[in-house]
Amino acid sequence: MTMLPRRTNEAEDTFVAQMGDALFSEIIDCAVLAVGEGRPVLAARLVGLLPEGVDLDDQPQLARAQRAAKFVLLAPVDRRGPVIAAFEVELSAMKDRHLHRAKQRLRRVASGVSKGETSRRKPRRTRK
Repeated sequence: MTMLPRRTNEAEDTFVAQMGDALFSEIIDCAVLAVGEGRPVLAARLVGLLPEGVDLDDQPQLARAQRAAKFVLLAPVDRRGPVIAAFEVELSAMKDRHLHRAKQRLRRVASGVSKGETSRRKPRRTRK
């Protein structure tokens, strides 16, 4: 029985490339095993290696893998790239710093420190 690769992209890429030369029964066994382990993307890639004429209706796990393959193919891909992702991370950090400074400024105003006073606001006068 074939063991599945580790859950890294590189390991799965090499595994799928090696399985391209394997027998159909080995590919089907690996796809069923991948579905059983909760790895639908790997199962979808393995089912994609099978020719179009293979009937998968008699095995429900392979039918699930084929549906996963359609989902993986139709799912939108994030094509923004690392530069835009790094920009969004830096922009978020900048907004957090700005918000932190604004909160500190408002806390100083509310406590009276910014006006040179040493105590908090004076209590309200009560009516007699």
